[in-house]
Amino acid sequence: MRALASAVLWVMGAAAPVPAQVADTTREDMPRLLSAVPLVYPDSLARAGVRGLVLVRALIDTSGHAAAAGVGTGATADPRLNSLALSYVRGLVFQAGRRNGVPVSAAIVVPVEFPPPPPEARIFAVWETDSAPELVDNPIVPYPRAAERNRLDGTVEVMAVVSASGRVEASLLRVMQSTDSVFEPAALDLVRGMVYRPARRNGLAVRCLLIVPVRFRPSDASPGIAGVTRRSRPGPPTPVVPFDEAPVLVAPPKIHYPDTLQALGIQGRVVVRAVVDSAGRVDSSTAIIVMTTDSGFDQAALSAALAARFRPAFTAGRPVAALVDLPIDFTLFPLDTAGAIRVDVVEEKPALLHHPPPTYPRGMMHRGVPGRVLIQAILDTTGHVEPGSVRVLESTHPAFSREARNVVLNSVFRPGRVKGRAVRVLIAIPIDFKIAR
Repeated sequence: MRALASAVLWVMGAAAPVPAQVADTTREDMPRLLSAVPLVYPDSLARAGVRGLVLVRALIDTSGHAAAAGVGTGATADPRLNSLALSYVRGLVFQAGRRNGVPVSAAIVVPVEFPPPPPEARIFAVWETDSAPELVDNPIVPYPRAAERNRLDGTVEVMAVVSASGRVEASLLRVMQSTDSVFEPAALDLVRGMVYRPARRNGLAVRCLLIVPVRFRPSDASPGIAGVTRRSRPGPPTPVVPFDEAPVLVAPPKIHYPDTLQALGIQGRVVVRAVVDSAGRVDSSTAIIVMTTDSGFDQAALSAALAARFRPAFTAGRPVAALVDLPIDFTLFPLDTAGAIRVDVVEEKPALLHHPPPTYPRGMMHRGVPGRVLIQAILDTTGHVEPGSVRVLESTHPAFSREARNVVLNSVFRPGRVKGRAVRVLIAIPIDFKIAR
């Protein structure tokens, strides 16, 4: 029977408003590479076929040098190459990262590949690119049966290199960390089939290193095939030390808006989960994404979260580590709620009169994947959506987010009224995408 796409749109009552992000004039600049020493690759290792990719985590200090460097997990290279990669990174010279023009230290990951590739084939880190890879599509993979039987939650973090064509390079896929090996084959299958808009540098598509978190949840599992997405995964273990006072954000995250999404006028939210250490800094090794409305925001959100500063949690008067969820809002226009009334308190609620036929994302339709997007917006007194007010609050997949946003922007409502007078109304609009057979 032929599959038909349908979408259901209605106004959700009693929707709590989400505060708009306060405009932030702080400017954050990542370190910029100025010069590099030659990468040493001894002939003896080359003849022996010792090759691969080494990931070096480095702290670039305010002088532009690597104050600390260590080899991260998940690399594909022979361990004999580790010391060569570390020596190479320690010899790099950067223009230091800056905050409002003032030099600051910054943590980065440097991919070092052996044998050294020609410049046009280099693997770049996200911080080296002008625009990060943007997820376009991902496959649906089977939920592992052993995990389904035991109702297991699982987390796998996969290292991937996205080619200049937007495909994941299968030969360089590696599991960096995993809560249970039963999930690893499915996680690798998922990431292997992902399709991206490639990273760009100086106007050209380039290879780019990504760390892709994957979460498996029992609620995803059902007879047959179940969806597993990269946009949600459990956080690191909650610190075992209880605390009397929770962490308090004292320096808000500094946000760099992705150029592509900014040009399209797309706004959204990403929730980053991480451990805040006893010094009030975010532990970069624990930071993961637990919710996103558009994967194009993910890398910028992670970078912003790592720059946030907290007053740490306290127990018995001493600082301790604690787990936090940090929402990062990407907002082009301040949300002017002045004069807008919540939909649950108007006397005559808005009613949908017309919306354009929604287009079901082709990849999602072919796989029979349903979706839901929750959008917040303000209706003006004529029943039209104010363009600057549209916020995607929740989404099961970025492919649905953009179509849902277009539907809402072109919908017409009977306006809400108080004492017979049309008023601006703050509403939440859920849009369901379903396959009718």
